[in-house]
Amino acid sequence: AAGRPVPRWLDEGAARVIAGEHSTEDLDLLARARVADQLLPLATLEDTFPADRMRAALAYAEAGRAVSLIDGEVPGALRRVLEALGRGATVDDALHAAAGRRTWQLDLDIERSIPRWRAWAVLVRDLDVAFALAALVTAWAGVRARRQVRMRRAAMPREALAPTLADLRLVRWTVAQSA
Repeated sequence: AAGRPVPRWLDEGAARVIAGEHSTEDLDLLARARVADQLLPLATLEDTFPADRMRAALAYAEAGRAVSLIDGEVPGALRRVLEALGRGATVDDALHAAAGRRTWQLDLDIERSIPRWRAWAVLVRDLDVAFALAALVTAWAGVRARRQVRMRRAAMPREALAPTLADLRLVRWTVAQSA
């Protein structure tokens, strides 16, 4: 950029993409932010990133995603954006000339690049639905087993269920012996 200032999101995003640090963890973070409607506008990331650790991680993920979208769709677009910034162009003008989009359009492209189904899939995976399903199956099996025991008892003759006098004497004797 010929020594001219570069927006922080573009600088950090380019560094992450060139270093290969833009990973699936970033995409998972972006997916969670999309579901929660917490994606940060790139315009707010021009001078500085948030001080909060979680929002800063989101800012880095968005910056990396933005740069990967710029350079992924139009080969060499990142270089042309930086050259235009070096000649004194604004960020919007440089993006429009090199990649055919403005900053606000890039915000929309970031959001669209994370399909809603993927965003929800990340949340479901994070909630560990397998354990919840296992608990439901276990509860269902317990209820079913209890129902079967009740059905067997209902099918037995009443005499078989009623305790006899001999049974009561045995219980009484056992309790007296243990005391």
